Amino acid sequence: MSDTRGSLVVSGPATEMNKVVKNEMTKDPSRRRLIKSSFGIAASLPLASASLLAAASSEEAEGDAIQFDPNYRRRELRSDSIDYRIIQSPDIAIDPANPGQGRKENLERMLSLLDRSSTFFGGTPDLISFHEMPLHGFGEWDRKQMLRVAAEIPGAETEALGRKAREMNCYISFGTYAKDEDWPDHVLLLGVLIGPDGTVVARHWKARGTLGGLGLFTSTVYECLERYVEMYGWDEVVPVARTDIGNICLTGVQYDPLLFMTMAMKGAELFLRFATGSVPMADAQAMSRSYRVYTGYANSSAYPDHRYYPGGVGTGGSAIIDPSGEPIAVAGPAQGDIRATIPIKAFRDEHRVPSPQWELYEPVFRQFKPRFSPGWFLKYLPESWADTRAYFADKANW
Repeated sequence: MSDTRGSLVVSGPATEMNKVVKNEMTKDPSRRRLIKSSFGIAASLPLASASLLAAASSEEAEGDAIQFDPNYRRRELRSDSIDYRIIQSPDIAIDPANPGQGRKENLERMLSLLDRSSTFFGGTPDLISFHEMPLHGFGEWDRKQMLRVAAEIPGAETEALGRKAREMNCYISFGTYAKDEDWPDHVLLLGVLIGPDGTVVARHWKARGTLGGLGLFTSTVYECLERYVEMYGWDEVVPVARTDIGNICLTGVQYDPLLFMTMAMKGAELFLRFATGSVPMADAQAMSRSYRVYTGYANSSAYPDHRYYPGGVGTGGSAIIDPSGEPIAVAGPAQGDIRATIPIKAFRDEHRVPSPQWELYEPVFRQFKPRFSPGWFLKYLPESWADTRAYFADKANW
């Protein structure tokens, strides 16, 4: 069985229960000093490059260092090709006053759509993706409301989806707001991957947010960077789930070439991207073409009565994109499914990780200071969108 520590879940022998890695702050003084020393360099660099640079300097920290391998770690594939499907479904916001009922109804919709996909396409899927928020939808909620809306991962919803994954013998991915007892009062936005054995095999944090721009206050790796690294190590900053259908990264981040380059350098073969409206497919195409990997881009379907996307603006257009950046399956605006066959073995036989000419760029990155430093959500957790914008109003470095 594989070790998927990068997804915060450890898969052990079949006789053991899969368990989420315990999130504990390290009490080892030498390890804490080492992590803090890394921030002298890392805090002044963009997230993707910073994580690699700091980890590379951490040779003393066993389990923390990121070891570059041009052949990258991988698992044996279960088949030469994978049947990949995206279910484009509506984003239906639930009532935070009665979140259990809303999540139940949205979960039932997901399960019904999974059954419909099997009936419509036939065959056996290997991977099915949903959009960013199929369990709860999108609403301009405050923190207390979002904590009520957020799911527990693993929890009741993943148990039900896990039973369906076992029945279909496939992986299921989706995004969700989540709460975690090790991060009290934080609202996370996770990319979740459920395996054909029914367990959660990956729960990838969103790497970074808008840093005050829109006022989003979900906790991300960047906004919690120091504590996150102390808990999980630098290798978890940009995690890769190494599965028997390929190496997978899940993210709701858009327009971040350095992040996707880092994923590809660590051996990602499939970018599973999710959105809830307003994200042009061109970005997904550019990242696939630049780093020569497959992309699944799962968006929500048009929902004319939606408060935030009137008339369905920005919705639809889910796509499966090949390593040349060409869409091989594209959805229209309405609810529906798309399907493509990915020749994963042939791809893997020819694939090479990116090889950036770092010496050209290092002088710039060495002196660069980002507009917003990491870690602001370790100091204060804003209560609302407006509170987030106000909190970041005086935090810019330039």
